[in-house]
Amino acid sequence: MSLELHGVIGRDSFRREINITAHAGEIVVITGANGSGKSTIIHAIAGLAPLYDGSLIVDGETWDSPQSKTWVAPELRPCAVVFQDLRLFPHLTALGNVLFGLRAHGVPRAQATPRAREALALVGADSLSNRRPSHLSGGERQRVALARALVLNPQVLLLDEPFAAVDEASHETFRLVLPEAVRQSGAITLMVTHDSTDASTMANHSLTL
Repeated sequence: MSLELHGVIGRDSFRREINITAHAGEIVVITGANGSGKSTIIHAIAGLAPLYDGSLIVDGETWDSPQSKTWVAPELRPCAVVFQDLRLFPHLTALGNVLFGLRAHGVPRAQATPRAREALALVGADSLSNRRPSHLSGGERQRVALARALVLNPQVLLLDEPFAAVDEASHETFRLVLPEAVRQSGAITLMVTHDSTDASTMANHSLTL
């Protein structure tokens, strides 16, 4: 399985040509200055910002191609996004947050619950099941957000500055957790970061804008 993005991304008057190839189980780390287009790449793959030119092809299926007028809606793309602010539901426990996506996709609770617990265990957060986000540290919330994304078995995992709100100790721990979780999930992973250490420690490939 592979992701091929060759085209022009943009928002408003901003335009940038991008060429990315990534494969299952790999992490592509994207670094660069503010305003260079890092987050726009994530938005383009997620379907939140259409390409201006070129194509986005995942596992042989075209998700976006202006020339052929091909467009797959965001909700139909098998990808998951972890945004900078993590966006956990404050009224739900860690387990409830991970369960949410499965239940929204119609998975019965009896099947969803063990899958959610497995996802939490995959990122080392199984002991946090019954705690709400307000009672979790930044690093713990980060793990729950990753578990919530991975539990849906996405073909593509998108991480947009996921370390922004956590301390360096949590960041360092996550550098160990993420590659193993990605390897086990088989997802194609693209991560935007300002930290060049992320590229040197976690990336199979890196792109500097």
